[in-house]
Amino acid sequence: MKGLFNYESAYRKYTRGILEDFVRDNIQYAEIRPNFMETNQLWTDDGTRQIDNVGIMNIIIEEFDRFQQRTKNSFGGLKVIYCTPRSFSNESVAFALDECLRFKQRWPEWIAGFDLVGEESKGRPLRDFISEFLAFRKNCDEAGLDIPFLFHCGETTEIGNDTDGNLVDALLLNSKRIGHGFALARHPYIMEHMKKRGICLEVCPISNEELGLTPRITGHAMYNLLANNVHCTLNSDNGTIFRSTLSHDFYQAMVGKTDMTLHGWRQLIEWSLEHSCMSEEELAVVRADWDKRWESFLDWVIAEYGDVQMMEHDESKA
Repeated sequence: MKGLFNYESAYRKYTRGILEDFVRDNIQYAEIRPNFMETNQLWTDDGTRQIDNVGIMNIIIEEFDRFQQRTKNSFGGLKVIYCTPRSFSNESVAFALDECLRFKQRWPEWIAGFDLVGEESKGRPLRDFISEFLAFRKNCDEAGLDIPFLFHCGETTEIGNDTDGNLVDALLLNSKRIGHGFALARHPYIMEHMKKRGICLEVCPISNEELGLTPRITGHAMYNLLANNVHCTLNSDNGTIFRSTLSHDFYQAMVGKTDMTLHGWRQLIEWSLEHSCMSEEELAVVRADWDKRWESFLDWVIAEYGDVQMMEHDESKA
Protein backbone atom coordinates (compact mmCIF):
# COMPACT_ATOMS: atom_id res chain seq x y z
CA MET A 1 0.00 0.00 0.00
CA LYS A 2 1.46 3.31 -0.99
CA GLY A 3 0.45 6.94 -1.32
CA LEU A 4 -3.17 7.74 -0.62
CA PHE A 5 -4.02 4.12 0.14
CA ASN A 6 -1.97 4.47 3.33
CA TYR A 7 -4.93 6.25 4.92
CA GLU A 8 -8.05 4.71 6.38
CA SER A 9 -10.71 6.54 4.34
CA ALA A 10 -8.97 5.71 1.06
CA TYR A 11 -8.53 2.07 2.07
CA ARG A 12 -12.19 1.83 2.98
CA LYS A 13 -13.23 3.40 -0.32
CA TYR A 14 -10.90 1.03 -2.19
CA THR A 15 -12.52 -1.93 -0.43
CA ARG A 16 -16.00 -0.68 -1.37
CA GLY A 17 -14.83 -0.17 -4.94
CA ILE A 18 -13.67 -3.78 -5.14
CA LEU A 19 -17.06 -5.06 -4.01
CA GLU A 20 -18.86 -2.79 -6.48
CA ASP A 21 -16.64 -4.10 -9.28
CA PHE A 22 -17.40 -7.69 -8.28
CA VAL A 23 -21.15 -7.11 -8.43
CA ARG A 24 -20.86 -5.19 -11.71
CA ASP A 25 -18.93 -8.14 -13.17
CA ASN A 26 -21.56 -10.63 -11.92
CA ILE A 27 -19.12 -12.26 -9.50
CA GLN A 28 -21.02 -13.88 -6.64
CA TYR A 29 -18.21 -14.94 -4.33
CA ALA A 30 -14.55 -14.00 -3.99
CA GLU A 31 -11.44 -14.93 -2.04
CA ILE A 32 -9.21 -11.86 -1.96
CA ARG A 33 -5.49 -11.64 -1.23
CA PRO A 34 -4.60 -8.64 0.96
CA ASN A 35 -0.95 -8.34 1.94
CA PHE A 36 -0.34 -8.61 5.69
CA MET A 37 3.04 -7.53 7.08
CA GLU A 38 4.47 -6.46 10.41
CA THR A 39 5.51 -3.26 8.62
CA ASN A 40 2.11 -2.35 7.14
CA GLN A 41 1.77 1.43 7.03
CA LEU A 42 -1.96 2.13 7.22
CA TRP A 43 -2.80 5.25 9.19
CA THR A 44 -5.86 7.03 10.49
CA ASP A 45 -6.79 10.03 8.35
CA ASP A 46 -5.21 12.51 10.74
CA GLY A 47 -1.93 10.56 10.73
CA THR A 48 -1.84 10.19 14.50
CA ARG A 49 -2.37 6.43 14.80
CA GLN A 50 -1.13 3.43 12.87
CA ILE A 51 -3.62 0.68 12.04
CA ASP A 52 -2.29 -2.87 12.42
CA ASN A 53 -3.31 -6.05 10.61
CA VAL A 54 -6.19 -6.66 13.01
CA GLY A 55 -7.46 -3.19 12.15
CA ILE A 56 -7.16 -3.93 8.43
CA MET A 57 -9.25 -7.08 8.84
CA ASN A 58 -11.84 -5.11 10.79
CA ILE A 59 -12.03 -2.54 7.98
CA ILE A 60 -12.59 -5.24 5.35
CA ILE A 61 -15.30 -6.92 7.43
CA GLU A 62 -17.03 -3.64 8.32
CA GLU A 63 -17.08 -2.45 4.71
CA PHE A 64 -18.40 -5.80 3.49
CA ASP A 65 -21.19 -5.80 6.07
CA ARG A 66 -22.13 -2.21 5.18
CA PHE A 67 -22.08 -3.04 1.48
CA GLN A 68 -24.35 -6.02 2.00
CA GLN A 69 -26.77 -3.96 4.06
CA ARG A 70 -26.80 -1.17 1.49
CA THR A 71 -27.30 -3.50 -1.47
CA LYS A 72 -29.63 -5.98 0.26
CA ASN A 73 -27.09 -8.83 0.26
CA SER A 74 -26.28 -8.54 -3.45
CA PHE A 75 -22.97 -10.36 -3.00
CA GLY A 76 -22.75 -14.07 -2.19
CA GLY A 77 -19.74 -14.01 0.09
CA LEU A 78 -16.18 -12.90 0.70
CA LYS A 79 -13.16 -14.54 2.32
CA VAL A 80 -9.59 -13.44 2.92
CA ILE A 81 -6.47 -15.37 1.95
CA TYR A 82 -3.78 -14.30 4.40
CA CYS A 83 -0.78 -13.29 2.27
CA THR A 84 2.71 -12.15 3.14
CA PRO A 85 5.72 -11.52 0.84
CA ARG A 86 7.87 -14.50 -0.15
CA SER A 87 10.94 -12.27 0.04
CA PHE A 88 10.65 -11.97 3.83
CA SER A 89 12.88 -13.60 6.44
CA ASN A 90 11.99 -16.89 8.10
CA GLU A 91 11.17 -15.00 11.29
CA SER A 92 8.74 -12.69 9.48
CA VAL A 93 7.02 -15.60 7.71
CA ALA A 94 6.76 -17.45 11.05
CA PHE A 95 5.10 -14.34 12.53
CA ALA A 96 2.67 -14.22 9.59
CA LEU A 97 1.76 -17.89 9.97
CA ASP A 98 1.12 -17.44 13.69
CA GLU A 99 -1.01 -14.36 13.01
CA CYS A 100 -2.95 -16.21 10.31
CA LEU A 101 -3.79 -18.89 12.88
CA ARG A 102 -4.91 -16.25 15.39
CA PHE A 103 -7.05 -14.61 12.69
CA LYS A 104 -8.70 -17.95 11.91
CA GLN A 105 -9.51 -18.42 15.58
CA ARG A 106 -10.94 -14.91 15.77
CA TRP A 107 -12.74 -14.88 12.40
CA PRO A 108 -13.26 -18.56 11.45
CA GLU A 109 -15.70 -17.77 8.62
CA TRP A 110 -13.41 -15.14 7.07
CA ILE A 111 -9.96 -16.70 6.71
CA ALA A 112 -9.73 -18.95 3.66
CA GLY A 113 -6.06 -19.97 3.68
CA PHE A 114 -2.43 -18.87 3.54
CA ASP A 115 -0.19 -17.82 0.64
CA LEU A 116 3.19 -16.27 -0.08
CA VAL A 117 3.05 -13.56 -2.73
CA GLY A 118 5.44 -11.49 -4.80
CA GLU A 119 7.49 -12.18 -7.92
CA GLU A 120 8.61 -15.80 -7.68
CA SER A 121 11.94 -15.41 -9.45
CA LYS A 122 12.98 -12.59 -7.11
CA GLY A 123 11.55 -14.10 -3.94
CA ARG A 124 12.58 -17.12 -1.92
CA PRO A 125 11.52 -20.67 -2.83
CA LEU A 126 8.97 -22.53 -0.73
CA ARG A 127 11.61 -24.96 0.51
CA ASP A 128 13.25 -22.14 2.48
CA PHE A 129 10.23 -22.13 4.80
CA ILE A 130 9.56 -25.86 5.19
CA SER A 131 10.18 -25.81 8.95
CA GLU A 132 7.80 -22.89 9.41
CA PHE A 133 5.11 -24.51 7.24
CA LEU A 134 5.31 -27.83 9.10
CA ALA A 135 5.15 -26.09 12.48
CA PHE A 136 2.10 -24.16 11.25
CA ARG A 137 0.39 -27.33 10.12
CA LYS A 138 1.04 -28.93 13.52
CA ASN A 139 -0.35 -25.87 15.33
CA CYS A 140 -3.47 -25.93 13.13
CA ASP A 141 -4.03 -29.61 13.88
CA GLU A 142 -3.66 -29.02 17.61
CA ALA A 143 -6.13 -26.13 17.42
CA GLY A 144 -8.57 -28.21 15.37
CA LEU A 145 -8.49 -25.74 12.48
CA ASP A 146 -8.24 -26.24 8.73
CA ILE A 147 -6.19 -23.48 7.07
CA PRO A 148 -5.13 -24.73 3.63
CA PHE A 149 -2.08 -23.55 1.74
CA LEU A 150 -3.01 -21.75 -1.50
CA PHE A 151 0.46 -21.19 -2.90
CA HIS A 152 1.45 -19.04 -5.86
CA CYS A 153 3.98 -21.13 -7.77
CA GLY A 154 5.09 -22.29 -11.22
CA GLU A 155 4.65 -18.82 -12.73
CA THR A 156 7.60 -19.28 -15.07
CA THR A 157 8.70 -20.46 -18.51
CA GLU A 158 12.08 -21.66 -17.21
CA ILE A 159 12.89 -25.25 -16.34
CA GLY A 160 14.82 -26.64 -13.39
CA ASN A 161 15.21 -23.44 -11.36
CA ASP A 162 13.80 -22.61 -7.91
CA THR A 163 10.62 -21.12 -9.38
CA ASP A 164 9.98 -24.28 -11.37
CA GLY A 165 10.76 -26.41 -8.31
CA ASN A 166 8.12 -24.68 -6.20
CA LEU A 167 5.52 -26.93 -7.84
CA VAL A 168 7.06 -30.01 -6.23
CA ASP A 169 7.17 -28.38 -2.80
CA ALA A 170 3.58 -27.15 -3.11
CA LEU A 171 2.53 -30.72 -3.91
CA LEU A 172 4.44 -32.14 -0.94
CA LEU A 173 2.96 -29.47 1.34
CA ASN A 174 -0.51 -30.50 0.12
CA SER A 175 -1.51 -27.10 -1.21
CA LYS A 176 -5.28 -27.03 -1.83
CA ARG A 177 -4.87 -24.84 -4.91
CA ILE A 178 -1.97 -23.53 -6.98
CA GLY A 179 -1.86 -19.90 -8.06
CA HIS A 180 -0.87 -19.77 -11.75
CA GLY A 181 0.92 -23.14 -12.11
CA PHE A 182 1.87 -22.15 -15.66
CA ALA A 183 4.87 -24.51 -15.65
CA LEU A 184 2.84 -27.58 -14.67
CA ALA A 185 2.15 -28.59 -18.28
CA ARG A 186 5.87 -29.42 -18.65
CA HIS A 187 5.82 -31.82 -15.70
CA PRO A 188 3.51 -34.76 -16.45
CA TYR A 189 4.55 -36.71 -13.34
CA ILE A 190 3.73 -33.81 -11.00
CA MET A 191 0.56 -33.17 -12.99
CA GLU A 192 -0.70 -36.69 -12.41
CA HIS A 193 -0.06 -36.50 -8.67
CA MET A 194 -1.81 -33.14 -8.42
CA LYS A 195 -4.81 -34.65 -10.19
CA LYS A 196 -4.85 -37.58 -7.75
CA ARG A 197 -4.81 -35.18 -4.79
CA GLY A 198 -7.51 -32.98 -6.28
CA ILE A 199 -5.35 -29.86 -6.46
CA CYS A 200 -6.84 -27.09 -8.57
CA LEU A 201 -4.99 -24.40 -10.57
CA GLU A 202 -5.91 -20.72 -10.40
CA VAL A 203 -5.18 -19.76 -14.01
CA CYS A 204 -4.71 -16.07 -14.92
CA PRO A 205 -4.67 -15.78 -18.75
CA ILE A 206 -4.38 -12.00 -19.15
CA SER A 207 -1.70 -11.70 -16.48
CA ASN A 208 0.34 -14.42 -18.16
CA GLU A 209 0.08 -12.62 -21.50
CA GLU A 210 0.94 -9.23 -20.01
CA LEU A 211 3.96 -10.60 -18.14
CA GLY A 212 5.32 -12.46 -21.16
CA LEU A 213 4.74 -16.08 -20.15
CA THR A 214 2.88 -16.62 -23.42
CA PRO A 215 2.97 -14.33 -26.49
CA ARG A 216 -0.67 -15.04 -27.36
CA ILE A 217 -3.62 -16.69 -25.69
CA THR A 218 -3.76 -19.57 -28.18
CA GLY A 219 -0.46 -20.85 -26.80
CA HIS A 220 -1.49 -20.73 -23.15
CA ALA A 221 -0.60 -23.74 -21.01
CA MET A 222 -4.12 -24.05 -19.61
CA TYR A 223 -5.40 -25.75 -22.76
CA ASN A 224 -2.86 -28.56 -22.33
CA LEU A 225 -3.81 -28.83 -18.67
CA LEU A 226 -7.53 -28.94 -19.44
CA ALA A 227 -6.92 -31.61 -22.09
CA ASN A 228 -5.33 -33.69 -19.32
CA ASN A 229 -8.34 -33.11 -17.03
CA VAL A 230 -6.50 -30.86 -14.59
CA HIS A 231 -9.07 -28.83 -12.71
CA CYS A 232 -8.60 -25.12 -13.43
CA THR A 233 -10.34 -21.89 -12.53
CA LEU A 234 -10.12 -18.52 -14.26
CA ASN A 235 -8.94 -15.57 -12.21
CA SER A 236 -8.18 -11.89 -12.63
CA ASP A 237 -4.63 -11.20 -11.43
CA ASN A 238 -3.71 -7.56 -10.76
CA GLY A 239 -6.86 -6.36 -12.49
CA THR A 240 -6.28 -2.77 -11.39
CA ILE A 241 -2.85 -2.71 -13.03
CA PHE A 242 -3.91 -4.50 -16.21
CA ARG A 243 -7.27 -2.68 -16.36
CA SER A 244 -9.09 -5.97 -16.81
CA THR A 245 -11.93 -7.82 -15.11
CA LEU A 246 -12.74 -11.50 -14.72
CA SER A 247 -15.03 -11.19 -17.76
CA HIS A 248 -11.99 -10.31 -19.87
CA ASP A 249 -10.21 -13.48 -18.68
CA PHE A 250 -13.24 -15.60 -19.57
CA TYR A 251 -13.34 -13.97 -23.01
CA GLN A 252 -9.65 -14.70 -23.58
CA ALA A 253 -10.11 -18.32 -22.54
CA MET A 254 -12.92 -18.74 -25.08
CA VAL A 255 -11.30 -17.03 -28.07
CA GLY A 256 -8.00 -18.82 -27.47
CA LYS A 257 -9.38 -22.22 -28.42
CA THR A 258 -11.99 -22.92 -31.07
CA ASP A 259 -13.67 -25.74 -29.14
CA MET A 260 -13.97 -23.78 -25.88
CA THR A 261 -17.75 -23.36 -25.66
CA LEU A 262 -20.33 -22.38 -23.06
CA HIS A 263 -20.07 -25.94 -21.76
CA GLY A 264 -16.39 -25.33 -21.11
CA TRP A 265 -17.17 -22.04 -19.41
CA ARG A 266 -19.68 -23.80 -17.16
CA GLN A 267 -17.14 -26.43 -16.15
CA LEU A 268 -14.55 -23.79 -15.24
CA ILE A 269 -17.13 -21.96 -13.12
CA GLU A 270 -18.27 -25.15 -11.40
CA TRP A 271 -14.67 -26.01 -10.54
CA SER A 272 -14.23 -22.55 -9.03
CA LEU A 273 -17.12 -23.30 -6.68
CA GLU A 274 -16.01 -26.87 -5.99
CA HIS A 275 -12.46 -25.85 -5.05
CA SER A 276 -13.38 -22.75 -3.06
CA CYS A 277 -12.86 -22.49 0.69
CA MET A 278 -16.56 -22.18 1.41
CA SER A 279 -18.25 -24.44 3.94
CA GLU A 280 -20.82 -26.91 2.63
CA GLU A 281 -23.62 -24.65 3.85
CA GLU A 282 -22.12 -21.54 2.21
CA LEU A 283 -21.51 -23.44 -1.02
CA ALA A 284 -25.09 -24.70 -1.18
CA VAL A 285 -26.46 -21.15 -0.99
CA VAL A 286 -24.06 -19.73 -3.59
CA ARG A 287 -24.53 -22.71 -5.91
CA ALA A 288 -28.33 -22.45 -5.84
CA ASP A 289 -28.11 -18.76 -6.74
CA TRP A 290 -25.57 -19.49 -9.48
CA ASP A 291 -27.84 -22.13 -11.08
CA LYS A 292 -30.59 -19.52 -11.37
CA ARG A 293 -28.21 -16.96 -12.85
CA TRP A 294 -26.87 -19.48 -15.36
CA GLU A 295 -30.37 -20.34 -16.56
CA SER A 296 -31.16 -16.63 -16.92
CA PHE A 297 -27.94 -16.14 -18.88
CA LEU A 298 -28.83 -18.97 -21.28
CA ASP A 299 -32.32 -17.54 -21.75
CA TRP A 300 -30.73 -14.19 -22.64
CA VAL A 301 -28.35 -15.82 -25.14
CA ILE A 302 -31.23 -17.62 -26.86
CA ALA A 303 -33.39 -14.49 -26.95
CA GLU A 304 -30.55 -12.32 -28.20
CA TYR A 305 -28.86 -14.64 -30.70
CA GLY A 306 -31.31 -17.46 -31.41
CA ASP A 307 -32.41 -15.91 -34.72
CA VAL A 308 -28.79 -15.62 -35.86
CA GLN A 309 -28.22 -19.31 -35.22
CA MET A 310 -31.38 -20.23 -37.15
CA MET A 311 -30.29 -18.07 -40.10
CA GLU A 312 -26.85 -19.72 -40.17
CA HIS A 313 -28.48 -23.16 -40.03
CA ASP A 314 -30.82 -22.31 -42.93
CA GLU A 315 -27.94 -20.92 -45.00
CA SER A 316 -25.90 -24.09 -44.47
CA LYS A 317 -28.84 -26.19 -45.68
CA ALA A 318 -29.22 -24.03 -48.77
